[in-house]
Amino acid sequence: WRSVKQENIYISGYSSLREAQSGLEDYFDLYNMARPHQSLSNEIPYIVYTSWAGVFIWTAILADVGSPHTPYL
Repeated sequence: WRSVKQENIYISGYSSLREAQSGLEDYFDLYNMARPHQSLSNEIPYIVYTSWAGVFIWTAILADVGSPHTPYL
């Protein structure tokens, strides 16, 4: 949350809740869809998530095959 506060909230000076909500939506779109992150080897979070999401989902499904707690099989 430090990034949100330092890069958006403190410098924006929102005057209403509606304005803050709109500004934060824009910030989170930029933060997750366009801004490279050093912790992700300068990749964009959305790209990393979408490229790996399918792998993680199928890995979890295949690990649960045969489990009595697998609701989707």
